[in-house]
Amino acid sequence: MRKGLILILYLILILGNIGYVAKAEELSYNEDWDYGVVVVLYGSQYGTGFWVSKNWLVTAGHVVNFKSYAKVQLIHGDFETYGTVVYVDSVHDIAIIKADSTPSRVYFFKIAPRIEKGIRVYAIGYPYELYSLYGDVKSMSANPRAAEGMITWVDDLKNLAEIQATIDQGNSGGPVVDSSGAVVGLVSFAIQGEVGTLYFVTTCEAIVVALQKAGAKYQLSSFISFSSSEGSSGAILAGALAGFLSALILFMIFRGGRRWVRR
Repeated sequence: MRKGLILILYLILILGNIGYVAKAEELSYNEDWDYGVVVVLYGSQYGTGFWVSKNWLVTAGHVVNFKSYAKVQLIHGDFETYGTVVYVDSVHDIAIIKADSTPSRVYFFKIAPRIEKGIRVYAIGYPYELYSLYGDVKSMSANPRAAEGMITWVDDLKNLAEIQATIDQGNSGGPVVDSSGAVVGLVSFAIQGEVGTLYFVTTCEAIVVALQKAGAKYQLSSFISFSSSEGSSGAILAGALAGFLSALILFMIFRGGRRWVRR
């Protein structure tokens, strides 16, 4: 009986660890994320925003012309409401919005603890090409676009990262999420060179600071993304940890068993 219990505990640890490693390496889009983004309409211009909690959203500062207390319209399909910009970080291109109401069906994005070079990501939002296709904001807003890409460069001091993905105007302020759906950054700006265009995102660390200064409610993600180059080393580390825990549990069970026999 005791040997069977030991075997079951060991299998739980190992299989749980395998599941964790697999989750760290795979990237699959969750359609619930569609309900976490809205069109942020300010005057004649628009960008993308994302929900972090009830009544609280994040977008890029330049979407609202870096104006605190600006009034914006928030649209996702049949849902429409208004919001007020309560905080702007013009250095990192972040605006925090408090909405008048929240849709009945909504997805609240958690914020990642850090961003890593090499991780696979999705940039979710409303590029201008979608508006050209649909012809109106309301129809476009119900079906955001998800562009798969990779974080190719990170500067922790500047709170900037480069994303290799197909994005455009209208994506500004949209979330860039990892495989767990945690926000690692928001789409900020592009630099056009002689041979191509580089796209940059404001990193999650700066977003957290902005949310704190705005007094907004949000959640941090406990999930840690591994880059493709870190995948094997991450798996080895996780496996070593599982092995240690297994050995510790076995030791405690046998030790307890010996004490029970002595009694």
